Amino acid sequence: MDIEQRLAVYDLTEKQLLTDRIVVPSGVKLTLYAPSHHEHAREGNEQHGSGYNRLFPKSMEDVKRWVGVSDEVGRLSKNCCQSLSDVAFVDSPQAVKDLSPSQRQTLFNIARTYVYGDSTTVSSYLPSINHLIAKFNRYGLAGLFVGHDIDVLPRGILQISASIKVLFADKIRIWRGGAIYLDSSTKIDCASIVGNYHEIHIPQVSSASLLNYLGKTEVVAEGSHV
Repeated sequence: MDIEQRLAVYDLTEKQLLTDRIVVPSGVKLTLYAPSHHEHAREGNEQHGSGYNRLFPKSMEDVKRWVGVSDEVGRLSKNCCQSLSDVAFVDSPQAVKDLSPSQRQTLFNIARTYVYGDSTTVSSYLPSINHLIAKFNRYGLAGLFVGHDIDVLPRGILQISASIKVLFADKIRIWRGGAIYLDSSTKIDCASIVGNYHEIHIPQVSSASLLNYLGKTEVVAEGSHV
């Protein structure tokens, strides 16, 4: 798929992409994070070209499409749940609040199975778990959408905060001695990813001002990894 088709999955356009590549310098740790909902209101405060977007799902099907896995992959995982028949009758967000703690946990487990496992095994519960969407839509699912490549240079570290649920890019190259760490189950959506990468010409870092907006940096001690 081309980049326009890939973005259509998230209901986004190229105007909402970060307009520069990200290069993590050698010997530097860059932590990417999503600004809080207080810093960016849901309406009218998204910056074109900032790359930072919040996704507001209308159903659990959107959540699976944006941050989940395919049913084929889900069948290989251990995501499963023990269903209780009475949670099938949840017909409103208020009904979710009225569940007992154990029933509510069961409903969340069913939703997790739907998103990260084989959704066909719990598809009959979709009308019920869709009432959990109000929780997602309070703040939305935060994503960083990069229009170009991401390079993590030798001894560089790219740390992805748990606040970022989707990291979208073209090509990701982890240069020999570099590393990427995830604080949570962030979905990485890229055209390709290569580790132990080596090339004669090392790219120049040119996006310092953008990185100040998207993350924070610190110097990595020689030979250290987090």
